[in-house]
Amino acid sequence: DVLFGRVNPSGRLPFSWPKQLADSPSQKLGTQDRDRVDYKEGLLVGYRYYDSKQVEPEFPFGFGLSYTTFEFENLKVTRQADGVHAVVTVKNTGDRDGLCTAQFYVRPLAASVFRPEHELKAFRKVPIKASASEQVEVVLGDDAFSFYDITTGAWKVDAGRYEIQAGASSRDLPAVAPIEIARPETRSK
Repeated sequence: DVLFGRVNPSGRLPFSWPKQLADSPSQKLGTQDRDRVDYKEGLLVGYRYYDSKQVEPEFPFGFGLSYTTFEFENLKVTRQADGVHAVVTVKNTGDRDGLCTAQFYVRPLAASVFRPEHELKAFRKVPIKASASEQVEVVLGDDAFSFYDITTGAWKVDAGRYEIQAGASSRDLPAVAPIEIARPETRSK
């Protein structure tokens, strides 16, 4: 049914596919033999490695095929009592109905510690009719901006500037909006 176009595929890759084995983070960062494997990736696992180190994958995290195309535009973010609300307009620019997985990433612009280039923090899969548009909204709580601070043993949110990015994959994020997080917060877990 998919091959003959009776069903529009909507699956997404849950990992990045390297162009060559030498591009894999485990090849660059780890060592291994029959009895020992050293994992040195730290936070740079999967798309976080490829995107932070600017290594071009063959297929990025979140990549997928469809018989239609989608555009992301007009990302708006607002701080509300329950978190940061991010709303993006997704338009089906093709002539077939389809399912779109809108992905939302957070990018810290002035982190106090090393952080990946950006991190997936929310996604929503929505049906969109041919030539129609849908508003896709997610709420990003404090945990979307936090990191584990090893010096305090608690989760911390840096005050400062962040970008919210929305799109179809970790490498296709055309909708970007800034947000200022006013105060640092910590909480134990």
